[in-house]
Amino acid sequence: MVAVRPLALALAAALVAPAARAAEPPPPVPLEYNLAVDASVAGAAIAAGLVLGGLQSSLAPATCRWCKPGSWDGSVHDALTWSNPQAADITSTVVGNVAMPLSAIAYLVLSARAAGETSAGWVDSLLLAEAVGLSFLLNQGVKYLAARQRPYAFYGDPVDKPESEKNLSFYSGHTSFAFATAAAVTTLSALRNYPGTAIIGACSFAAAAFVGYLRIAADMHYLTDVLVGAAIGGLVGFAVPFLFHPRQETAATATGSIRPALGGFAIAF
Repeated sequence: MVAVRPLALALAAALVAPAARAAEPPPPVPLEYNLAVDASVAGAAIAAGLVLGGLQSSLAPATCRWCKPGSWDGSVHDALTWSNPQAADITSTVVGNVAMPLSAIAYLVLSARAAGETSAGWVDSLLLAEAVGLSFLLNQGVKYLAARQRPYAFYGDPVDKPESEKNLSFYSGHTSFAFATAAAVTTLSALRNYPGTAIIGACSFAAAAFVGYLRIAADMHYLTDVLVGAAIGGLVGFAVPFLFHPRQETAATATGSIRPALGGFAIAF
């Protein structure tokens, strides 16, 4: 009888140990990246975008090339613009430019930490910055080229903005930034195989759509500005991690996969 008890305890431990291991979250799926290249791309894109923004008073078109809204844009403008557009303007900036990126970084770092590899969260934060930075730079350049008059300037609404702002409506930078953030964090979470991907995706895209609505309510953009901003931002936010940072387990055998390389990008064959 004395020998039976240790044997029973050993058997119970053997049965419980696999269940305990199964309850632990799996480690993050490793992704392809190059810290030097990705940090350079992210830094250069963000810096170039900030420089273009800083030169707005010199580069912004003095006259609009695209002045009149279509009937659809005009109808949506009349229906959604707030009587206090400044409140919508401030809220969209706080939600889209501050809360969303900080929440995305926190999610990526905490998810990686829960999976036992915090460093993966900081790598993902860099890849997020890379995607959002490229989206930001593209938007800055298109705005100067398109020279679309903002709705408040066309309708003569009392919005307190610098003169250089009035012809930079297309396409919405706030919306593009928000959707790039939402798409990038969702794609990175899916690539890493985090269990919270569906939740973070739903919350992020809902927040991004709210930012787009607020840009119309703020009298700063037309609906078409917001829709194009959402499409381009979402595409860049998805494509950068999905195409350039695939899972390591598939990158080595994926024909035609695109990878970052010194001096640019390389296609594997």
